[in-house]
Amino acid sequence: MIEPRIALDESKRINDLFSYDILDSLAEQDFDDLAKLAANICHCEMASISFIDKDRQWFKSTVNISERETSRKDSFCGHTILEDKVMIVLDTKQDERFWDNPNVTNGLSIAFYAGATIYSAAGHALGTICVLDKTKKTAFSEDQIFSLKILAGQVSRLLQLRLKNKILIDQTEKIVATERKLTEMHIRKHDSDNKMFATELHENHLQTLATAKLYIEMAEQAKDLSDPLLKKGLKNITDVIEQIRHLSKKITPTTFDKADYSSLIRELIQNYTDECHIDIDIFAAPLLRNISQPVGLVVYRITEQLLDLSYEAGAKTVLIDLKLDDTLNISFSHNGKLDLQKHEWGYSNLHARAHMINAPLQYESMNEAGFHNFQLHIPLN
Repeated sequence: MIEPRIALDESKRINDLFSYDILDSLAEQDFDDLAKLAANICHCEMASISFIDKDRQWFKSTVNISERETSRKDSFCGHTILEDKVMIVLDTKQDERFWDNPNVTNGLSIAFYAGATIYSAAGHALGTICVLDKTKKTAFSEDQIFSLKILAGQVSRLLQLRLKNKILIDQTEKIVATERKLTEMHIRKHDSDNKMFATELHENHLQTLATAKLYIEMAEQAKDLSDPLLKKGLKNITDVIEQIRHLSKKITPTTFDKADYSSLIRELIQNYTDECHIDIDIFAAPLLRNISQPVGLVVYRITEQLLDLSYEAGAKTVLIDLKLDDTLNISFSHNGKLDLQKHEWGYSNLHARAHMINAPLQYESMNEAGFHNFQLHIPLN
């Protein structure tokens, strides 16, 4: 047996091969179809599309070959990539390169071989498409030689298309990541501004009104200031305080760094139940006093936005399940008509908020009960 020589452009050839990221990749129908077509055209029992790595021959697609790779020194294709033509071995036992090859004497029991080189866009030999048989042949027609060359060219074009798709996917992922960062920056800025507004409302307007309310209460106790208008004014000021309190909560929803977000979420749900006439059930809601303010705020906002989207989807029933162990696990389901495209911004914003606290939002398609389900697992450390 004669081992194949190392190509003169070996280092460039290997670098070119690695650039396609094809080695050890999963099976792909387009490559499998070409291998089957080669076997059919050439009337051979076996076929393969393989690539020659540094020390191995790796099979991308095979027909009646179970191995995923073999040693390069034992490979037929290692010889093929050194020739600029289809290599044909009609009878392996009569060829000094292969007569005692382990895949001739044992293994695949190869008696016939024909292979065409697969080239990169830069012209380097990457591997082969080949056909094999356990029975020797007396001839291999010009049409079959031509067909094998055509198929090798098709594999080259598939590789190039695959590489372009990979580059496109990588670029798209970078764009998505950039957009996500911009969205997160927008959300952080928005929440920061909201907190400033809420603090202003709380520290200035509420305190001023609370003082005015106290003066009126004291005046109400005086006999000479018992005019009914004072009571009406007291009620009006009380209403203003309540409205500002709700506005403050809507903006932040709270100015306190430590808060019972469980109660805030329940209050939010009650408001939706009353105003939107949605049947909302919440299960096992934990007390969230000990979680950080940023996490609590994100959970509140996500719940708020999911309720908004459920209402817009025409949901009649919403189920919320919060569980607390090492993580805070949120399950949110609704039976509305989901339209991800119509509410693209809402769902994009939702995913961005979840990503801010390292808790990617997962969507599960409609279940047996007809509910859309969103899952969120929030790390607490």
